[in-house]
Amino acid sequence: MKPAGDVRRCQVRGDIGISPHRPGPEGFAHVGRDVHRDPCPRHPVAPSRRRLPGFDARARCSSEERRICLHRVEGGARPPEPPEGEGKGARGMSHPQPVDSMVYPRHSGVATFMRYPHILDARGLDQAIVGVPFDTTAGYRLGARLAPRAIRHHSSQVRLHHPIHDVTVHEKIRIADYGDARTSPFEIEKTFDWITEEFDKIHAHGCRTIAVGGDHGITYPILRAVAKHHGPVAIVQVDSHTDTHDLQFGYKLTHATPFRRAHEAGVIDPKKVMQLGIRGSLFYPDDLAWSKEHYRMVPMHEIHRRGMDGVVAEMRELIGTAPVYLSFDIDGLDPSCAPGTGVPEIGGLSTWQAIQIIHGLVGHNLVGADVVEVSPPCDSNDITSIVAAQLLFEIASVFAVRGRVDRPAR
Repeated sequence: MKPAGDVRRCQVRGDIGISPHRPGPEGFAHVGRDVHRDPCPRHPVAPSRRRLPGFDARARCSSEERRICLHRVEGGARPPEPPEGEGKGARGMSHPQPVDSMVYPRHSGVATFMRYPHILDARGLDQAIVGVPFDTTAGYRLGARLAPRAIRHHSSQVRLHHPIHDVTVHEKIRIADYGDARTSPFEIEKTFDWITEEFDKIHAHGCRTIAVGGDHGITYPILRAVAKHHGPVAIVQVDSHTDTHDLQFGYKLTHATPFRRAHEAGVIDPKKVMQLGIRGSLFYPDDLAWSKEHYRMVPMHEIHRRGMDGVVAEMRELIGTAPVYLSFDIDGLDPSCAPGTGVPEIGGLSTWQAIQIIHGLVGHNLVGADVVEVSPPCDSNDITSIVAAQLLFEIASVFAVRGRVDRPAR
């Protein structure tokens, strides 16, 4: 213990007099007193030199506030703003802003989805982008667990304004990178429960979600959460596979079964499910029979024959005014556009055809979406992660066109 009167600077509490009186447990100050050992193990001694931009602002926040803090180290911190009531952003904070890439280069700073702020509280947000790094239910090539990190990195090249919709996303809605849902590579059912719990918490605040997988198995636990707040939802599924098998290798929870499990759980409206881009070889002749019986399946050869205008018009009529969930499996795209995926199939959608499908959702009640099955280890020159990042922007823009969401009654 330093003699009384010796003054050191704690990086959180400022100048602190070290006192020999009433010390707490070894190595800690007495609870409720600004009495610290030197050095303080809880609040390390701050250097006398000037600190990094953003450090002081973050230090003034409590541990809970730091979880949702808008102060960003890259490029300097913004001064903290006091809460001004509900609806002013997360926990009353001001409208969250992305990093300006014309001021701070896109190769700099901490990676978040499209450089939106990292906020772990859905209160006050309209849109949360959530990583789900899980691929344990994939049955062939793995690597989708690494996609949220890769897509965050490559989404830094995405700009802020959508010229076709004439909308700047963050000006229309409060949108943020919510971080990643909790997962375990060794626990499928437990991970699915964690995913449902996290998305339930987000939607309970009236916030919509875009999930970034992860393999397609994650869609089922997300739909369980979405349906809790919106009822059974319409589905627009872009995919080369129907993902409606009953079992895969004897297991019911895999990336080949989510829309069978969702149907059984009653979380989707089977009369309002459209599967777009189905193609490829089959294990057995009747592999597509279940989807043909229960859903509107549009195989890729039909899309090529009819053209996108007719297909999109049918999609819009089918979903109508129902709450709708978009599930975009990246293998719905042709491998020339998206080689980095677990089970690629030739003859798929072009990126422009995919954009036409997404744009077709403008004006509809889109309540959630996901982009899944990107596998960075299988990729070539990062093209698939780049495409996925651009698709995220297209989806976010559809949400932005609709605007702010109505908050649930409290």
